[in-house]
Amino acid sequence: MRIREALRLAAEGIRTNPLRAFLTSLGVVIGVAAVIVIIAIGEGARAQVISSIESLGSNMIYVTGGSAKPVPYSRQSSVLDNSVLETLEGKLQGLEGAAAELSRAGARVKYGKASITANILGGTADYMSVRNLELTSGRRFTDAEMAEGARVCLLGSDLADELFAGEMPIGRKVKVDGASYRVIGTFTGSATSLLRAMAGIKIYQVLIPLATAQRRITGTQDVSAIYLKVARAADMEAVRTAAEKVLTEKMAYEENFGVTSQADLLDTLNTITRTMTYLLAGIAAVSLVVGGIGIMNIMLVSVTERIKEIGIRKALGATRQDILAQFLIEAVMISCAGGAVGMALGWSIAAIASRLAGWPSLVPWYSIALALSFSTGIGLFFGVYPANKAASLQPVDALRYE
Repeated sequence: MRIREALRLAAEGIRTNPLRAFLTSLGVVIGVAAVIVIIAIGEGARAQVISSIESLGSNMIYVTGGSAKPVPYSRQSSVLDNSVLETLEGKLQGLEGAAAELSRAGARVKYGKASITANILGGTADYMSVRNLELTSGRRFTDAEMAEGARVCLLGSDLADELFAGEMPIGRKVKVDGASYRVIGTFTGSATSLLRAMAGIKIYQVLIPLATAQRRITGTQDVSAIYLKVARAADMEAVRTAAEKVLTEKMAYEENFGVTSQADLLDTLNTITRTMTYLLAGIAAVSLVVGGIGIMNIMLVSVTERIKEIGIRKALGATRQDILAQFLIEAVMISCAGGAVGMALGWSIAAIASRLAGWPSLVPWYSIALALSFSTGIGLFFGVYPANKAASLQPVDALRYE
């Protein structure tokens, strides 16, 4: 039997019971749609998060503290502090800027009756420029305020909106963990947009001079992190290597510090988000197996209903391969039709969800190829047994079947 004839007979079998064919393919439709939706939303979210991280600057190096293993000489430091920042600034070439940060979560910020839990950020003079934070109103800290540890602050835009509800915050006083601070400005920037991209939530931040934060939070000159902004992206690895060498000399042991570049962060996030997307897509793909079992069951029913037809065809000269091809093609056609409908449905759901939730969606080409491959594979795998059963029937037994 020619392939064209097998296709015609398979299509005729589907047209005979269109409702049953649709219900049979429903499992494949749901499975493919679920896979498309998960991959589309997962890839869209990954692209937005990576874009937000890249907006922090592709030429950023992060220095964080380690185990604080004691060092042998007084000129060295076992923890990140002001002296470490000064050493890095003095010895590293190719820096556009460097800044230290002391942070603490869970601070209570009050204005009038409003009270919000926020993150305190203590920063050095170059902190805003190094961290790509944009001043939206007011002014930055003066050198005198930085040096004396003045009780002045800048509020993140989300926090200012919540506390002041449209009022101008500049010149007002807020209480941060019971201490009064005068608001001199507001800011926004990549850190806020990154957290919004990752979690879809607001982030509340208060920026104060580093000296003020050290006096109020730790009572020492310790810092939480040091940010190094490299002037040229091409010099990233050279500056990173030099920074590690300087830090080893200053802090004695590699366990006392960690150095991470923007590229490391991007690679890590890429791996995490892709792994999570594929894991969820794999779980959703289980429904494709259920759909395949449904196809196999219905094809077995179809073979039973058409035993006499199979006997007549064999008596008229149809070979085993002809019967096998007819039923196998029918199973694949049902599965592929379900896959096509599932792709269209998944694409539509992803677009609607993206519009309603404000979350990006991206349907990559490989998700389409994956859906088509799975659909065809499911039809072939679960169609083999019914088709083989039909092809194995003896003409005499088939003609006698009632």
